[in-house]
Amino acid sequence: TDSAEPHLVSKIKCLGIHRYIAGQGDAAETLVIDTDPGELEHNAFVAQNRALFDVLCDFLEDAEAQKEGQNYSVYDTDVIDRIWGVKTKGLVFDTLLAHRALYPDEPHNLHHIAFTFSDAEPWKPPKNKNGMEVFETKDDLHDYNAKDCVGASISARTLRRRLREEKCDRIHDIDLRKAALAMQMNQFGIPISLQRREEFGAKALRDRDESLAQ
Repeated sequence: TDSAEPHLVSKIKCLGIHRYIAGQGDAAETLVIDTDPGELEHNAFVAQNRALFDVLCDFLEDAEAQKEGQNYSVYDTDVIDRIWGVKTKGLVFDTLLAHRALYPDEPHNLHHIAFTFSDAEPWKPPKNKNGMEVFETKDDLHDYNAKDCVGASISARTLRRRLREEKCDRIHDIDLRKAALAMQMNQFGIPISLQRREEFGAKALRDRDESLAQ
């Protein structure tokens, strides 16, 4: 994307999907899809790539297609819904939430997690702008995205096992559910009483004035 803050994202530049095939000698496949609209308006870009977006939407909205990712439960689901109007279903594991349940005092970014649970070499570019990586070419971006996917996938396998060993798997599952509820609240809001809000505001002003007068 073009921003580390979900609400400031204006475009999704690419989408990476990694599939680990269990029981086949650690076979894996990684696909990076170029979704950068460039100078086009979003609707025009989608119209030009209708077949691609139909397939992507079907995959993301398929609850039977189980998905896992790094901070996917908060950042990615929010951005994909806001930019593409697609609600991701089938999210079953988040490496950030799993790592936080096991190691609450450590950094929870993907680089730290991947360095801990795999033999991944540093892959972050040296340049950074507004919290986002800066790439020389599109190929560099796509290569980076693929390495993100692989690092998260390898780490997830170890994190799943350690969650079970430490009996922390329920913590991850509860946090995943809480993240989904938080995203729903963020998207749809929560009901409030305007009258009660005005009453609380008036009381706060009275408390302030009384404190200042003392």
